[in-house]
Amino acid sequence: MIHCDISEWSLKVARELDTAVNSLFEDLVKRGYVRLLTMSPNPRFCEYMGGELVGKYTHEDKEYWGFRWELK
Repeated sequence: MIHCDISEWSLKVARELDTAVNSLFEDLVKRGYVRLLTMSPNPRFCEYMGGELVGKYTHEDKEYWGFRWELK
């Protein structure tokens, strides 16, 4: 599982995040991981990061969406 909190969004933050996430994914592949999963209250962010929606869950009246990344 992975989680990321962004307090202030900007183009600079987006670029830095893209670079960091690409590096993370490359490192995970080198370590033998094939899949990344998260449950998020913010599906737009996960879609931006290229995640595939795999389900939805409601807990204590709050909705969460499950996303998956197949690492290559």
